[in-house]
Amino acid sequence: MLSTVLYQFLVILASAVIMGEFFRQIGFSSVAGELISGIIVGPSALGLVNNPQELSPLAFVALFFIIYQLGFNAKTEKLKRYVVKGMTVTVSAFAAPFVIVLIISRSIFGFGAVEDFVLALAVSVPSISVVSVLVRDAGIEDRESGHVILAGIVIVDVLAFILLAALTRTITDTLRIVLFTAIFIAAFLILDYFISRNLAGTRKLFRGAARVIKGEELAYATLILTGLVVSELFQIMGLVYVLGAFFAALIVHDEVIGVRLFEKVSKTVNSMNKAFFAPFFFGYAGSEVILWENSYFNIFSIILLSLFVVGISIVFTYFLSGRYFGDDPNGRRSVSVIMAGKGSVGIIIANVALDAGIISYGANSLIILSTIVGSLAVTLLLRGHREEAAMIG
Repeated sequence: MLSTVLYQFLVILASAVIMGEFFRQIGFSSVAGELISGIIVGPSALGLVNNPQELSPLAFVALFFIIYQLGFNAKTEKLKRYVVKGMTVTVSAFAAPFVIVLIISRSIFGFGAVEDFVLALAVSVPSISVVSVLVRDAGIEDRESGHVILAGIVIVDVLAFILLAALTRTITDTLRIVLFTAIFIAAFLILDYFISRNLAGTRKLFRGAARVIKGEELAYATLILTGLVVSELFQIMGLVYVLGAFFAALIVHDEVIGVRLFEKVSKTVNSMNKAFFAPFFFGYAGSEVILWENSYFNIFSIILLSLFVVGISIVFTYFLSGRYFGDDPNGRRSVSVIMAGKGSVGIIIANVALDAGIISYGANSLIILSTIVGSLAVTLLLRGHREEAAMIG
């Protein structure tokens, strides 16, 4: 049993690293390459990995570190400052495409009301993991357009998981989830405000703790354990734990724990994600694709639908973001294209729904194929704007 798990793990990781790097070298998203590598080694092609479900616990751990790094590198004050602008692009990048895709999927795929809803949700939602990478690659992570994008993505992903909860739980449970989420966010903002207003005292507290700990390894463990605890709170509330990891890491400022420790932790987690966690997670997701669960018509339809979603999202976001980037067409273009990025959130939604028994492997496979197509399309569109995006003020 253990040898089988290790074998499948090594096959997925090795193939994902190689294919991801290949795609990166030719100018495409490494995520798409890693997903494709999973399809190749999985049951749909070579069959080197026949039972990827055995690796699901490792995939959850990998996803925790991916999202934890994203929150760790974000800036709470920037997210708060741009939340209104982020809500505007949220409507165009998610809400409008979601409604359109739901109508189309109901008439094309006909899986059933709940399954079509999940498919439309997963296909339409932009992903914080992929979008953050696109923001970084475009060189706008420290610029207004980058902050608007990240603020909007956080809103979208929280909303998407609440909608998913509504499908898997009763109305009472869903209302409870909404209430708990609101309470947590309010408590999070209060804590962040307290830390910001009492920065000197907070720094003194951390310096005192550092003198007691006397080891960076224990400091690393403390930060990660904090993320795990908050993640568990989100799981208890009924939301996916990765959002808890994001919020837990978001509260950690370099001004609070010190620039030196912050940079070391950030560099360590980033290196682990690039070389290990991210390739494995996306490779694992690709290995769960079972192509024969769908007809050629469904496969061809999801490809066209994915391209349509990207196009609709870009057009809507471009026009709605005009009030914020009216004098900056480069900003409007970069925001519009990057907000269409698909990735891990859609895959998480599919996995949660699959585990809950509300979608089939056929629908799950279509969602992953859609993620690949969307990722490739967005990366290709960004090629023409990389230099322009780098000049956004």
